[in-house]
Amino acid sequence: MKSILYILLLFFTLSANAQKTESSTDDSLHTDVHAAFVVITPGNTPASLMGHIAIRMWCPSAGLDYCFTGKTPDWGNEFVTAVFKRVKLGIVPEETKMFREDYRCQGRGITEYELELTLQEKQKLWMLLDKEVTKGLVYDMDYIHHGCAIIATNMILAAISDRHIDLTTVIDKYVYGNTRREILLRYNNFYTWEEFIGHSIFGGSLDKEVTGDEKLIMPEDVITVFDAANIIHGKNVICRPTVKAADDIYISPLMFALLFFALCCIRIPILDYPIMALHTLIGAFLCAVVFVSIAPGTEWNWLIILFNPAVSILYWSHNKKIHWILGIIIMNLLLFMIYKINSIFCLSQILIVGGYLIKEIYKIFNLTQN
Repeated sequence: MKSILYILLLFFTLSANAQKTESSTDDSLHTDVHAAFVVITPGNTPASLMGHIAIRMWCPSAGLDYCFTGKTPDWGNEFVTAVFKRVKLGIVPEETKMFREDYRCQGRGITEYELELTLQEKQKLWMLLDKEVTKGLVYDMDYIHHGCAIIATNMILAAISDRHIDLTTVIDKYVYGNTRREILLRYNNFYTWEEFIGHSIFGGSLDKEVTGDEKLIMPEDVITVFDAANIIHGKNVICRPTVKAADDIYISPLMFALLFFALCCIRIPILDYPIMALHTLIGAFLCAVVFVSIAPGTEWNWLIILFNPAVSILYWSHNKKIHWILGIIIMNLLLFMIYKINSIFCLSQILIVGGYLIKEIYKIFNLTQN
């Protein structure tokens, strides 16, 4: 609360100075206002896979230095919250020193891009950010429409509204990808468990085709777009950015998928029980995500065609027609996944579904022999 009062006091001073004539001796007070984008590299939690962007405002003569950053309430169990809940988002000022240290402790890179704005635009930007702070947590966090990237962009556009800049054409030209998932996959792949599980769970709105400012999801794209619009010119690197924070998992999704596929190729009946138990658990979880969760992006998922408890139950049936139907369904889904590889699905997912197809082929063969 004290920090907000300091900010308000600063702007009363800045506003008063702005109204004085150029000949005024007080005009030199607090003219050293600076603004910058602060881009944070992705982390290893569901909430940090896209990275983060904040706006830093500082005035050395007034001793003020804050990063205005998008914040949510205490996540609690972050994975459960991200998958099953809707949370509110708002802008909160944090002292820059503490802000940087927090992300450095997470092993995440921090890069600053100083904004080349006029003094009046920087003053206006700070006042707009301060107004957002007073609103509190007012946005529905959906990782897309009200994520940090679009909030930061809207703040800058509001501050430079006199320039009448329309970024729609620039965004469509420089942000590559026709769907939100394709945009995300330019920066995040399926290589780590967080990315693999995230892209496996969130379907629905991620597979929707987008244009214009709907494509502005990733913090890196904010920099690209503004740079292309000739608004940002200087670049000040605080610490060397990394592509990804360190991952402590020793077995990757692809290694697991290869092992799983190999086990499915082994014709040992007792292996069917743990494999189908895993299938049931995945199916139950995906059903909960699609039919119960109110989190954004969970309204649909192609994988639920195969991974649902009904398929696990039918697997143990001795009806040959049922298994032929299951085999055809899995085969068609697998062909579709191969066709959409790296746009919706990845090699790890294809290997896992391929393993279940092998199991189904063995089942049909056994029933035919009997």
